[in-house]
Amino acid sequence: MNKYLLSLMSEHLNIMQYDVLRLSDGLDTDKMSANQIADLLNINVSTANVRISQIKKDAIDILIDKTDASQVSDYL
Repeated sequence: MNKYLLSLMSEHLNIMQYDVLRLSDGLDTDKMSANQIADLLNINVSTANVRISQIKKDAIDILIDKTDASQVSDYL
């Protein structure tokens, strides 16, 4: 199922959104904290929790909007 979700993500999301979802949910790697993701993606670590949460929310909203919501809502 992860491969299917990753393919939907790569089709509909920008690279930042794709990486944040992939890393925060551990889809093809170990789960990472917001600070770890921020450091890896060169996002200000002092605002990491808020920024990563916002990117993740935006990415999920895009996936739900552009696909059948049942395809993604059960997995994220």
